Amino acid sequence: MAPPDRQVLYLGPVLENGISQWDTMSGSLRREWATAATTIKELHDTAPWGDGPEGRAFARAYLMNDGPSRLVETGSELVEHIVDAGSRLRTTIATSRATDAAIESDLSRRPTVLDI
Repeated sequence: MAPPDRQVLYLGPVLENGISQWDTMSGSLRREWATAATTIKELHDTAPWGDGPEGRAFARAYLMNDGPSRLVETGSELVEHIVDAGSRLRTTIATSRATDAAIESDLSRRPTVLDI
């Protein structure tokens, strides 16, 4: 695998492959979650529990504290954190490797005890 053209350091094949797999997984998760969230919202809009006493009791318990809506909102936030983790990790590792390289370069220019 050739190093990709980016402004961050090439991470090497193992890290690049791992992050690529993360990106693939998280992209699928984002699409599947969007479908699931839409389905949940559509089902709630139909109020399938009915308007009889049992249905109202179920709806009251089920919708307490806006639970289903909070599930969708929190799930959406969590999915976006998962999706974003790949690029954040790529940047973090690249920054760390760049720092290591700069330190190594700096240390190689300094005289050692044996040079003094």
